[in-house]
Amino acid sequence: MTGKQEVWDDVWKSYEIDINDYSKRLFKILKSAKMEPVKNYVTSKETGTVKIVECGCGSGKLTLSMAKVFGTEAHLFDISKEAVKMAMKNSNGLDTKSNIFLASITDTPYKNDAFDITMSFGVNEHFEGNDRQKILDEMIRITKMDGMIIVLVPNKMCFPYVFGMGVRKILGKWRFGLEIPYSKNEIKRLAKKTGVKIEHMESNRFLSSFVWLMVRRIGIFNFLFHKFKRMPFPLLDNIFGQLIIVILRKQIN
Repeated sequence: MTGKQEVWDDVWKSYEIDINDYSKRLFKILKSAKMEPVKNYVTSKETGTVKIVECGCGSGKLTLSMAKVFGTEAHLFDISKEAVKMAMKNSNGLDTKSNIFLASITDTPYKNDAFDITMSFGVNEHFEGNDRQKILDEMIRITKMDGMIIVLVPNKMCFPYVFGMGVRKILGKWRFGLEIPYSKNEIKRLAKKTGVKIEHMESNRFLSSFVWLMVRRIGIFNFLFHKFKRMPFPLLDNIFGQLIIVILRKQIN
């Protein structure tokens, strides 16, 4: 665990992308029409009664924004001390009541059936082998019956991202430690083993994945990239989209 802590402490100390912008993009995905089951689930319950936990919270902006908009009770944890400090700072800045602490997604301190919604965004791909099943099992364990598990991971079929990651590793410019993207078939296999229902699964943002092929974006190329990167191409997005988002439902036996 120490090795992962060091990697992510370093990332969160000096990460150069706009973390706020990244969280806003994820929040837009969750607020989109396709995420209707999540919105319906939250709004069907009394304000303040829905408990959400984000595993590997990073800056925490996404879950804290959800708490602000939907009135949910926010719990967040991360393996990185630097991420936890950033999440606490963001929680104070948003004036959001939250519970934030240091922990690993493979072994959380929560009791069974503790949360209505359990989420992880860009976390599960940093594990390999049996740990990938272990992570999902742990997320399901701490989720209430009929609750939701939301997972966002990179797509193995997204060739610009896969190629770009490989090049950065060869050049020694990769900073995120172990990262193994998922296929939709792997997600289906893991879900089947645990007995949870896949309520929704999609991949998206194929065009935006071409940023992985660019060392620098200047002038007209920078303008064109930002203008067209979010244009939807349903067929390409469905196969090669950079991000896979899946909503799982913990079924009542």
